[in-house]
Parts: sequence; structure tokens; C-alpha cells
Amino acid sequence: MSPWFQPVTSQNAPEIRIAQAERTPLRTAAPVSR
Repeated sequence: MSPWFQPVTSQNAPEIRIAQAERTPLRTAAPVSR
């Protein structure tokens, strides 16, 4: 039930993107589509 392995849903999108941004600094450089 880990959100890391689940597909990005409309509800968990903001939290997952923020978490991924913290884990992968390269993600922050890439354009984030909301």
C-alpha cells in the first residue's frame, strides 16, 4: 500500500510529487505538470 509504487492519482499527486522531489533532486529541475 505504499504510495511510492502506486500510480499517481489526482488526490495523492501533490504529496507524491513533493516526496519524489525531495528524494530525487533531478525531478525538481524537470517541469512539473500539475
